[in-house]
Amino acid sequence: MAMDASAALPADWKVGVDIGGTFIDFCALETRSDRVASLKVLTTPDEPGPC
Repeated sequence: MAMDASAALPADWKVGVDIGGTFIDFCALETRSDRVASLKVLTTPDEPGPC
């Protein structure tokens, strides 16, 4: 049984993060397969307490 040589290689991820504003944005690219994943996370609490 023949194996694809690229299947044995580890993943090679490039990750970007934007931490400004109300959200934190994440974007990741797996360079061997060109797979892209992204996530947006709200950073402002629903009920902020007094400072």
